[in-house]
Amino acid sequence: MLPPTRTNEELRRSQVRFWLDGERRVRDRAMFDLAIDSKLRGCDIVKLKIGDLVSGGCVRSRAIIIQRKTGRPV
Repeated sequence: MLPPTRTNEELRRSQVRFWLDGERRVRDRAMFDLAIDSKLRGCDIVKLKIGDLVSGGCVRSRAIIIQRKTGRPV
């Protein structure tokens, strides 16, 4: 049995992650992963502050972000 093939979208995401890792762009990689995983828009991602995601030196396991366009929490 053949392994499942990846879609073009999945392949492109892997290529972007690989490039960001190779360029050592840790911040950009984190923002890219957050955008993909949370499905937030770019305007919501760029407004985030470290304090929204880190508390007492530890990364929060959950954060609530209000979407600018819809006004709904994510």
